[in-house]
Amino acid sequence: MADLVLGLAKTTVEGTVTMARSAMEEEDKLQKRVQRDLLVISDEFEMMHSFLNDAKDRVTDNVTRTLVRQVRNTALDVEDCIETIVHLDNKPHWWRRMILPWCMPAASPAKDLDAAVANIEQLKARVEAMGHRNLRYNRIGDSGHKPVEQTHQQAVANAMVPDIFLAAADAAKKHNGQVDLVTLINKKGIAKLKIGQTNKEKQMEGVVVNNSPKDAARKVIEDTGDENKVIEETEDEKKTAGRPWILRHQLYGRQTDIRWLSWLTQKGGVVSVWGMSGVGKSYLIQHFYYINKKQRSSYMFGWVNVSHPFDVRDFFRRLLWDLNSSSPQDHMIKEPIQACRDYLQTQKKPYFIVVDGLQSTEEWNLIKLAFDFETRSNKINIVIIITNEESVADYCAEDKKSVWNVKGLEVSQAIELFDEVTNKWVFWRTASAETRDQNEKIRDILVQKCGGLPKVICAVAHSWGLVYNIKVKDNLVSMLEANAPRTTRSLEDMFTWLLSYFRSCPDSLKPCIFYLSIFPLNHTIRRRRLVRRWIAEGYFRDKKESTAEENGERSFSKLVNLSMIQAPRTKVDYMRMSLCQVNGFLREYIISRLMEENLVFALEGHCRKNLQRTGRHLAIDNSWDRDRNVFESIDLSLLRSLTVFGKWESFIISGKMKLLRVLDLEDVSSGVTNGDVEKMVKLLPRLKFLSLRRCKQVTRLPDSLGDLKQLQTLDIRETSVIKLPKSIIKLEKLQYIRAGTCATPGCCLSKLSMHRRLDDGSHSGVKVPRGIGKLSSLHTLGVVDISAAGEDDGILEELKNLTQLHKLGVYGINRKNSEKFFSDISRLAHLESLSLQVQLNQDNEAADFMADISSPLVKLRSLKLYGLVDRLPAWVMQMWLQLPGLEKLNLQMKTLPQQELDFILSLRNLRLLRLRLAEFQNGELRFGWGFDQRSSPRYIPFLEIACNSRLQAVKFGSLVHIEILKIRCSSVSPSLQFSGLRTMPSLRIVWLTGSYEDVFKEDLDLELRNNKNKPILKEEEPSSST
Repeated sequence: MADLVLGLAKTTVEGTVTMARSAMEEEDKLQKRVQRDLLVISDEFEMMHSFLNDAKDRVTDNVTRTLVRQVRNTALDVEDCIETIVHLDNKPHWWRRMILPWCMPAASPAKDLDAAVANIEQLKARVEAMGHRNLRYNRIGDSGHKPVEQTHQQAVANAMVPDIFLAAADAAKKHNGQVDLVTLINKKGIAKLKIGQTNKEKQMEGVVVNNSPKDAARKVIEDTGDENKVIEETEDEKKTAGRPWILRHQLYGRQTDIRWLSWLTQKGGVVSVWGMSGVGKSYLIQHFYYINKKQRSSYMFGWVNVSHPFDVRDFFRRLLWDLNSSSPQDHMIKEPIQACRDYLQTQKKPYFIVVDGLQSTEEWNLIKLAFDFETRSNKINIVIIITNEESVADYCAEDKKSVWNVKGLEVSQAIELFDEVTNKWVFWRTASAETRDQNEKIRDILVQKCGGLPKVICAVAHSWGLVYNIKVKDNLVSMLEANAPRTTRSLEDMFTWLLSYFRSCPDSLKPCIFYLSIFPLNHTIRRRRLVRRWIAEGYFRDKKESTAEENGERSFSKLVNLSMIQAPRTKVDYMRMSLCQVNGFLREYIISRLMEENLVFALEGHCRKNLQRTGRHLAIDNSWDRDRNVFESIDLSLLRSLTVFGKWESFIISGKMKLLRVLDLEDVSSGVTNGDVEKMVKLLPRLKFLSLRRCKQVTRLPDSLGDLKQLQTLDIRETSVIKLPKSIIKLEKLQYIRAGTCATPGCCLSKLSMHRRLDDGSHSGVKVPRGIGKLSSLHTLGVVDISAAGEDDGILEELKNLTQLHKLGVYGINRKNSEKFFSDISRLAHLESLSLQVQLNQDNEAADFMADISSPLVKLRSLKLYGLVDRLPAWVMQMWLQLPGLEKLNLQMKTLPQQELDFILSLRNLRLLRLRLAEFQNGELRFGWGFDQRSSPRYIPFLEIACNSRLQAVKFGSLVHIEILKIRCSSVSPSLQFSGLRTMPSLRIVWLTGSYEDVFKEDLDLELRNNKNKPILKEEEPSSST
């Protein structure tokens, strides 16, 4: 955890330096004394940041941990002070007021400003005092301490690679061919590449993996040096094996992984498999290895566990050992690289080789220099790389499509694995029915807290005696640590793995990791909500090469790849994850360390008043008893974020929260009123993020909203607000407005009911005031109601001034405003997502008045059209020219002609298609049924179809390839038939959601079982809006 705390301190200090220097640059007439103070603060923090970089391996004692915590807290206080001054006076020369003599009486409005100026002086003294303390205690930056342990890539970059490898690399560049590295090695001696991480982590990878007899023999030699023991050990393993390995080791919940690996390896070449340590990569690939060993009888098979420090000669000695079935004495061969080459060249068989535990691209380069893994012309050779690092996986793979990321287990498979471990015990199998029910309840709690990680599930299951009485509110990690003397070896390994895991995380992600602990276990979180909160907290800022939004999205993706963030187990989407959950086990570990850091704290259950609580982030749980006396006793003066789950109480907003940046009420069940919102705006002037999403009792926003000068994000979606106040145009920093409700009309509604529902205010957008075009920082706006706007209306004119818009949602497009609207949005060059809801006239005409776009929307990736009747607008039918980059298309309309559907399927970049139709031609929906068989296949990774009672058949032609099919049902007919799925080679998952009868599900399941790739049929719960 020290690495996580240190990383948080480093990023905080870095952000403070940026803020201090930005403040100095804002005023060109800054007085010398003030300039000097800020310069001293920024320089001191810059030096602290360097010291923290050097302290990575030294935060191991209480004094150093205290210093790191003081640095972080001081940096946060400096940020708050600077922001206070900016907020109190944003006039051109606000810094001049800072130099007024302290003895002069200040006007009443300047009192807070004077206090902030005094704080600057005090903070400068604190910063300088920290430097003196560091020298006094000599904790950080001391050259006497041991060198900092390097990360994988850093260690490789700085390793003393022998000259023979450099010479080989140079030769490869000159000759563009195979380099005889073997000769160089044999002349110069054994070459090794030292990597900073030991092989301990590899020993802990995945569920316990039993090696083959040759692996066991090799280990005996390595451990004892006694070759004579090999035969004895090998024979013992043969006697105990009994059944084949694959029958003795159950694989849980990895069917999709196995199918994808089969598809990725069918053409041969190098395939990379990566994922966090502990997720079970090696165990999965060992299953896949033995499956192929049974199916590919003509292949040679080899498995190499990469040793560290890396020795290329030892690598090929191990590979030759596994490939060659001759006696164990072959390991003594003097030239293993050449011997391995010769052996493969003399064989007429293709090979299947697994390289497990690769840590760097440099290791792979050395392996490739010594031996060519390229596929030979007449043989399909397969090489699988297993690594923890995404960058290594991408580098080694044949191409981007040859990379597979292994994720955690789903809940049902995690329970099966847990039961597999515990069922070995007699007391578990012979327990009474009552005890068994109780055990299963405890098991379900534990599985939720294990995060789907096989390593953790097995370790916790083996430690049942320590955790059998756990409750939902209990912290699993704290409970295990409290029983440290009784812990098993698997638990010790698990905690060692945790340290390695957090150490490998980039420092820029560590504040985000801490932040995730705000949300309850198994709580579903919107991606955009999380990213916008990070930005408000200052974790990401605009840079020359990228925006804060882009940086936040990239960091979110990295946390997904690290399995810190996981997809909800009952949700599905394609391309970008819109909903997520925090990994249960990693969340437990973070929370177990948070109290000592005074960062995140929660109010849960029944809290006593005399308990000290303080921190920067407060989460009010649904279980808290809402005791006002307890709440008012808490020190809220440093609070930066407040998140409420469950019931709302007005006393939760307090004038003591003057530094609050984030107020998130999205998960409040009820109780927020207009009066509460007015109180929020009055008492929380520093807000940057305000979410009232789903607070349906809120009907208006106060005129004082314009006083929130720092506000960046305003989310009032699914409230009852239908109009934004005029004062919103004062919020120059506002970037994100989400309002109205994007719930689309049901696909089975009649034209009249569809018309009425679309015109219902509860399902429309909000009206925006004149002057909205002044908000030049806006990049997300929607849903805006333009139904009353005509061609000469100023609102439409102002929309085109929002040139930074990336996402726009509009309701109320009609004959009066369509021409002007489409003319204006053609000027939004950065637009990536566009959502349009049509307002029907009395004749229900829609497509006729949706005028052409005057110039192509080159960057548009997502298009949503709601309310159309029976044909698409002309400009949509010209998408080849108008929307060349379109990847997502969402259509809700009465019916869609077959020729227009065929046209949509032909779009070359389309990756996601959602169809919600009310009626169907002849009761059928056909995909590629009439395509010319000589044409190329149409590949759409994700297809969603809304089915109702009017739909009788869905047919897929042989040229349409779907990867994920989602079927959204609304009172579907039991006789509804899907055909063509059994012959679709690309299909891997079919999701069912909505209302349907069992007979329909059974028929669909039968269709899928006849597919040779055995696609998975899953049921999905309805997802919330994003």
